[in-house]
Amino acid sequence: MKILKKSVCLLLALLMLSVALLSCKDGNKDTETDSQTEEVTEIETTKWGDVAINNEIPEDLDYGGKTVNILVRSGEQYRREWFTEKPTNSLQQEIYYRNVEVEDELGVKLNFIVQAEGKECADINNTILTTAQSGLGGIDIVNNYCRYAGTTTLLPYYANLRGGEFTYLKLDQGYWSEEFNEVANNFGTQIFAVGYSNLSFYDRALVLYFNKAKVEEYKIGEEYLYDTALSGKWTYDVFYKLVKDVWVDDGDAVKDADDFVGLAGIRGSEAHSGLFYSFGCNVTEKDESGYHRVVTDTAKVHAEEAFQKMCDLWYSTGAYMIGLSYDNYVHFTTGHSLFNLDIIYHYESGNLMMRDMDDGYGLIPCPKYDENQEKYLSGAQDAFNSMSVLEHSQSDFEMISAVLELMASKGYEQIRPYYFERIVKGQQLDSKSGQCFDLVMAGVTLDFAEVYGASIGRVRDAIWGTPFLKYEEGGTFTNAYAENVDSLNRQLSDMDEWLKKLG
Repeated sequence: MKILKKSVCLLLALLMLSVALLSCKDGNKDTETDSQTEEVTEIETTKWGDVAINNEIPEDLDYGGKTVNILVRSGEQYRREWFTEKPTNSLQQEIYYRNVEVEDELGVKLNFIVQAEGKECADINNTILTTAQSGLGGIDIVNNYCRYAGTTTLLPYYANLRGGEFTYLKLDQGYWSEEFNEVANNFGTQIFAVGYSNLSFYDRALVLYFNKAKVEEYKIGEEYLYDTALSGKWTYDVFYKLVKDVWVDDGDAVKDADDFVGLAGIRGSEAHSGLFYSFGCNVTEKDESGYHRVVTDTAKVHAEEAFQKMCDLWYSTGAYMIGLSYDNYVHFTTGHSLFNLDIIYHYESGNLMMRDMDDGYGLIPCPKYDENQEKYLSGAQDAFNSMSVLEHSQSDFEMISAVLELMASKGYEQIRPYYFERIVKGQQLDSKSGQCFDLVMAGVTLDFAEVYGASIGRVRDAIWGTPFLKYEEGGTFTNAYAENVDSLNRQLSDMDEWLKKLG
């Protein structure tokens, strides 16, 4: 499809011609007119209307049927972006045919190795380590749980994706995540990457769902929520007033899952991660030399103030935190809260529970900190797949780079827009929720500490998540910061030094 932009004024041209003819008829002097040329600008787009991006992979590339081994996590929500044994829905079919095209265009065979994670990814990490230490190959591309992927044990076995041997890997192309690159690339070294082949990165975006029937019952109205969000006026203060006092006890005088509340969410991460990002907070920053440190000055003050607002909300009368994602789905879909803070997609059964709920649901962004905040922001909860490449004696980095690049390119051209437009916005959301979904996707962000967190002391947990969960016992951002800042800065510096040596 091509969009043609023509700077032509047909009416003006006809008018000038008429004046010239009349002048000749009346015996006036011939009038010279400057000839006008058409300027045509052509913008090539994909079938979904996105600007087309040339992946620069030669059409005659052929690796003669060589195998590329790709390690994937066994969970359906993480495996599905790469492959399925038997496609049973339209998204799986799109991914299946993408893989066939990649194999045909590059002359490769994609071999997917499915691995269960184990507790805190102990099993999958052990598989990666054992394979790497053997030096015999068997795994080329690694997909792992971002939170646990960058351990100090595994990092030395991963290749620098910015290295020249990755011939066809162009991480600054538009089908790779600019947001992820910004924090993962330092001193010319990037160990992990996320592209449009990674649906899980966008699935883990944090959003607010609301119960359509209940917001009408409480005289809020879904149109008010949509209009406030779409006009950019959906802020903490607005949200807090709506939910802080909403609690209907079931009769036992104890707040629990049988009660009705203004806001619910998963205690373990989603509750505090959602507002950490939506309030525009960071836990790390770069100094003038490119080294990371825990936030200072204005950023630190903002985080302190945002932390208190978050606690005021979640520990108010109207909020309730739940332990597990399944229980959270049950709580919301059976009508126990006005709002629920969660991610786009946990797994298929939860998604079906949402679609089948009697009251119906809508989606809006998590609130801004205040009206001075330029746009809505949403963190990618850190269970998404990040990709890396094992370095061993059998590595063919040129071939691997071509596979990664083509996967991301085709993800941009077809998989991501198909998923967003046909599945999420077409089947799961109403039109205004779809518009809000676009706002969320435009604001997905993350911190350097999320990418290398397994090696640098869990910065966000240490100074934000842990004191939040211990707030009722006296946990504060200020005290947690003071207790951890020195050790965290040492670990951040060590990580940057390591990255710098590789770059």
